Amino acid sequence: MVPQEWAKEVTRLLPAGRLAVVEESGHMVPYRQAHPLAGLVTGFLAHECVAAGAGGRTGPPEQGPAG
Repeated sequence: MVPQEWAKEVTRLLPAGRLAVVEESGHMVPYRQAHPLAGLVTGFLAHECVAAGAGGRTGPPEQGPAG
């Protein structure tokens, strides 16, 4: 939900950047285009899980106790 030209530039600069444009949704993507958005998120997560390898951790690093 940023200007498309800025999004294209940031995508180009990121090592594995990907850009998805969900047409006819404005700022209400989850409400107006829920199924296309869900497909994009599912595809992204599936790709990241495969990239991490079998049994690989895909989330943020675990943190020890605060203190």
